[in-house]
Amino acid sequence: MPESADWKCYYCNTPEISRNHLRPYGPNGALICFDCMKASPGREKEAERQFGAMLDPPTDAELNEYRPIDYTYDDELESEIADRDADREIR
Repeated sequence: MPESADWKCYYCNTPEISRNHLRPYGPNGALICFDCMKASPGREKEAERQFGAMLDPPTDAELNEYRPIDYTYDDELESEIADRDADREIR
């Protein structure tokens, strides 16, 4: 999202300073003001779709992007690490 000083309505290009309450409900999440959102049924429908998308839970595919890699416990590796650490303590 742009810095707040650069926030402008996607449709009317009016900065947020002039029109409060820009929301990310325009095309592809673009910032829009209330008046422009209400200017046509299509814009209002898009705003509802964008808002709904924010409320939807993430899909399994989206969750898998951040899921940790499966780790399989390796007894042999654990033993090697323990032996190495024991050798270090003796020295």
